[in-house]
Amino acid sequence: MSLFSKIWQRKLFMLRRVEGESMSPVLRPGQLVIASAWKQPTLNSIVIADIGGHEVVKRVAGIIDDAIELRGDNQTMSMDSRHYGLVSRRRIIGTVL
Repeated sequence: MSLFSKIWQRKLFMLRRVEGESMSPVLRPGQLVIASAWKQPTLNSIVIADIGGHEVVKRVAGIIDDAIELRGDNQTMSMDSRHYGLVSRRRIIGTVL
């Protein structure tokens, strides 16, 4: 097994496809993003989060202790923390590179 395969299987990096218009124009529907489970989210970074068993791609709008506020760049098309509240850091799957 190659080193790349080992890294991929351990989910150090993950590949995801953007769904919907919530991150337009920065990320378009169907665009692929690479994220790292090891990179910590910071203010304004883009993350993949597990919200109710569904993965979403959103921007970090605020960090308060162990909670993160997520927002879509296209706020008129985004279901985000304005709808479901702050998200625990444990719900962040990865930070987009």
